[in-house]
Amino acid sequence: MEIPAPLCLLGTYIWAPLAASGPPPLRSPSTLLAALFCAHYLHRAVIQPLISPRRSPSHIIVPLMATVYQLCNGSLLGAFLSSGEVAPAAWDSPAFWAWLCLFAAGMAGNIYHDNLLMSLRRRTHAAAKEKNEKPHYGVPRGGLFALVSYPNYLCEWLEWLGWAMASTVRTGFPPKYLTPPWVFLLSELCVMLPRAVSGHGWYKQKFDDYPRERKAVIPWLL
Repeated sequence: MEIPAPLCLLGTYIWAPLAASGPPPLRSPSTLLAALFCAHYLHRAVIQPLISPRRSPSHIIVPLMATVYQLCNGSLLGAFLSSGEVAPAAWDSPAFWAWLCLFAAGMAGNIYHDNLLMSLRRRTHAAAKEKNEKPHYGVPRGGLFALVSYPNYLCEWLEWLGWAMASTVRTGFPPKYLTPPWVFLLSELCVMLPRAVSGHGWYKQKFDDYPRERKAVIPWLL
């Protein structure tokens, strides 16, 4: 359900509907940002589903809504990145590369904590199968799970914060209008923050020994 995002981004980036002279050159900040976006979704939409244990079924409305969102999101981002709004001079700015380092760190953290969750799911499913029971949940541990219940969400926010900030280098922050990278980041926050708070409460109700010092998604705060 997330594969439409990189496909639509690539399609509108090559089409470049808002650009007067076609898409930016390969060696440009815009092309690098587009490639990093696709790298994230290559892992999220292709690699991760292949290695992830089976999950609980969801209502059909969930993948349908996610698909519609990703169609719109990918198309908007592709049109924006190819429009020339990302300054070509950002390529020579240390700030651009610093923000991309935050993106890389966030992506690595997101993958690492997702893998911890998948390992936990495999262990609990295997234990339940041995006892001929239904699969059950466990308490995730390791990495930033010592601080928050949803470090994968936190790392993903940092990832897209770095990506959005990199898109504003040499054009000024805050941007002169709410650009698609920032709309994307805000939509991630709006969708994932309530889910994290709700899930954190569920963990505390489900497990009597759940670490009380853990917050939901922001260390020491929330």
